[in-house]
Amino acid sequence: MKAKTREYMRYDIGEIRFLPMGKDIFGTYDEVSEFILSTLPKRGGLYYFKKQRMRCNSNILVLFQYSGQLIGCGVLLSTVDESTKLGTEQYYGYYQFASETLQLFDAPIIGSEYSTIDSSFTRFGQGMKKVPIDCFTSIVKLIENRTAISSEIFSTLPEELDKEQFRRCPMVLLIVDTQKLITNGKLYRFEALVANIRTLIRTARQNGIEVIYIRHDDGEDKPLTKGTDGFEIYEAFAADEGEKIFDKTINSPFRDTGLLEYLKSKGETELIVAGLQTDYCMDATVKCGFEHGFKVYVPAYTNSTFDNAFMTAEETYRYYNEFMWNGRYAECVSMEEMLRLMKIGNERSTL
Repeated sequence: MKAKTREYMRYDIGEIRFLPMGKDIFGTYDEVSEFILSTLPKRGGLYYFKKQRMRCNSNILVLFQYSGQLIGCGVLLSTVDESTKLGTEQYYGYYQFASETLQLFDAPIIGSEYSTIDSSFTRFGQGMKKVPIDCFTSIVKLIENRTAISSEIFSTLPEELDKEQFRRCPMVLLIVDTQKLITNGKLYRFEALVANIRTLIRTARQNGIEVIYIRHDDGEDKPLTKGTDGFEIYEAFAADEGEKIFDKTINSPFRDTGLLEYLKSKGETELIVAGLQTDYCMDATVKCGFEHGFKVYVPAYTNSTFDNAFMTAEETYRYYNEFMWNGRYAECVSMEEMLRLMKIGNERSTL
């Protein structure tokens, strides 16, 4: 029986890969099914790996391989090499999948069937096989016959694009108050926050989107004060040389900092806002950005906060992202949708 049909966006696929799911980790088909359909989406699409990983770019169509057959698929957005400990297990990085593309096939694709579309295929092994891109159309048809996914969500990219035919992306990415003192494991969904902000920063740099950092200074004799180590930007989000940093003393980054004047002088119209804390400076940045005429985007799980006397951190996050901001002051979108918008911002010019 096919999975319930859902809305999917288009992904520009540049590569196709097999990803073996070893029986040393997933002892049964039920275990690997649970991982693809439940565990991965709950983690925001993060698939942690211990040692060996796929050496590939972004927007990869991944075919999950288990017990000598292909059992499912998903779109890999990026790969991050970052040491992480989950419980007692140590991991060396993670794959960021687009959660809504994770699918289990209604019936596995066996070797004899796959060999009819890929002449280079001999057998399913434990290697992370790269599939010839000219098999793309046939593979997507196989996927369509086994899932609720429509082939309309996929398109292939030419291997090389003329960069001079691209225009500069009109977006700016604002990273708000991700300072060492307050960027820690007590934040709501901390791991997803770190992974998603890192992905935003990397995608922005790859697509000509300026990354601007905001820091908050509480003033002398306060823990969050300029000159202290806690005031500096969290290491995982460090600014590249030449990227601008604006410091503020109130919740809004637009007042008396030079940020507003800088954005207006460049003719910027769209802001992607991520950072801390949801109920303080993020809220002020979203609302004031809207007030100053910017189109504001807030990607899912790229802002967070702590429990307070009135609400848990999760309740606070949901209140602002799902109720207060969305449709009033900003478009609160999935990470997958935000990455898509960032990439098509550098669309080929029609001029």
